[in-house]
Amino acid sequence: MADALVHSAVTLDAVVDSRPHKRPRASQFHASFVEGNNAEARFCNALRKDGWVIKMASFAEDTRKHIDVHAIKEGTPPFSTDVKGAKRFFRGGEVQYDWVWIELHGVNRGNDGWLLGGHADCIAFETLEGFELFDRKRLVDAVLPLIDRAVRVTTPAAARYCVYQRAGRLDEISLVELAKLKATPAWLRTLPAA
Repeated sequence: MADALVHSAVTLDAVVDSRPHKRPRASQFHASFVEGNNAEARFCNALRKDGWVIKMASFAEDTRKHIDVHAIKEGTPPFSTDVKGAKRFFRGGEVQYDWVWIELHGVNRGNDGWLLGGHADCIAFETLEGFELFDRKRLVDAVLPLIDRAVRVTTPAAARYCVYQRAGRLDEISLVELAKLKATPAWLRTLPAA
């Protein structure tokens, strides 16, 4: 079922049922996990409304290649996307849409994160209006000059345009203003919410 094309509206249940690795587990990250799955479902619904056929990524694509969704439309090149739901500045804070978290290194050794090590064609950042689509390879060129990788901070609030690394973790993430990214050649289009 994971490889089946989804022609009707995608719901969270459809995403979870077709991708067993997307089933929520009880943990401190449960709310973030559910929010991410919900963002994927909203993205799929927006694509479908725009005439695309959806194929959800496999477990290996999701965990190793940072791909969530494949989109197929007759007469248009297919593309893969890593969906980024709206995020908070810190756990428990308010969801905000003006800044996006950029992953420069993942939580595991040798994981270059979704920006540098991902294989998705596009990155989709959730906004109040829908999703902002970016070419991932061009996004690398747009983001890297903005981030001072020599500056390391220990709190999420201080992570604007520098590197935040959580205590005891290998990940390296940074906050970048979405409006600044939209002004670069990496920005493709706005996909309105369904």
